[in-house]
Amino acid sequence: MSHQELVQRWLAERRHLLVELVGISRALRSRSASAESLKVRLELFCDRLVDYVSAGHFEVYADLTMAPTGARLLGRLWQQLKGTTDKVLAFNERVSRRQIERLPLGVALAELSLALEDRFTIEDRLVVAAKASEHAQAHVRVQQITLTTPRAGSVRSGARASTRSGTHHASHSADPVGMNVTTVRRTARQQVPASA
Repeated sequence: MSHQELVQRWLAERRHLLVELVGISRALRSRSASAESLKVRLELFCDRLVDYVSAGHFEVYADLTMAPTGARLLGRLWQQLKGTTDKVLAFNERVSRRQIERLPLGVALAELSLALEDRFTIEDRLVVAAKASEHAQAHVRVQQITLTTPRAGSVRSGARASTRSGTHHASHSADPVGMNVTTVRRTARQQVPASA
């Protein structure tokens, strides 16, 4: 699987997580789901969430940090990522041990949403840094080809145009998922009881 396919699959999984989190939150607020069906949804959500976090740690981050820029950035952000991982695993532990009743579910989902917001922001920075590094490497390759190609004029102008548009896209693509963390933030705010 290519680097881009891996990242796209991972980001698609993130979108599924967000959709499920919003669905659980809505069901909780509307009280439309039975307690048992909510527990089942939570357990499935947690399974998917742990898979997502594991894929990040064991597959995607390694791939994103192949470039020196990504490795340095991950080094600086590692403690923040670890903090969000700990919160995700603590939530999962409560659900798996059926301890969620001890803490109001709305509050627990709000805390999880905030942790995910932080995590997604950090991950987005890694993805953008990896894309920028790829574009820089592509630009270097284009320059090398230009220097060695006899008909450099036609290659140079076409390559520069595509490199510029790609770089422009990377620099303005602060949200590689296509869904910003406002969705998570909104969900978190909705979960906090009015009396809190």
